[in-house]
Amino acid sequence: MYKKNKIGQIIRISDGALIPQDERNNDYQNFLKWQLAGGSPSQEVESQKDKNQNKINKNFEIINKKSQGKIFCDSILGLITKNLKKSGKTESQIDLIILENSALIESLQIGRVSKSRRLISEIVPNEFILTQNQKEKIIELIDTFLENERS
Repeated sequence: MYKKNKIGQIIRISDGALIPQDERNNDYQNFLKWQLAGGSPSQEVESQKDKNQNKINKNFEIINKKSQGKIFCDSILGLITKNLKKSGKTESQIDLIILENSALIESLQIGRVSKSRRLISEIVPNEFILTQNQKEKIIELIDTFLENERS
């Protein structure tokens, strides 16, 4: 006797062997003979273990997407910090600029991509935080990231 799992693979019930659907395989030939003789493979019902594993996989995908957003935001934050340091500003001036843009910095630190996009679009470009060219490129990258995240 045989059964098919949820993705259509043939399994021999007696020993749990997975039967490849290959005409040259003796086990597959036996399966076909069994079917010709009137046998019908039962459909495997998703077990609780499979359901739990699917739930774990789905949660992992969500966590993975969030961590990708965090990594992406960290890169933008790094660019802003680099620009500030490169500008020759003192530490106290840099602290003041960061404080003035605290909503953006906080949004980047926690990986909120869409909120970061909105806040970046509101920044008046300047050489200390982001140039107009950097701002446009970052917004384009964020839009691409968000589009890929939705698909």
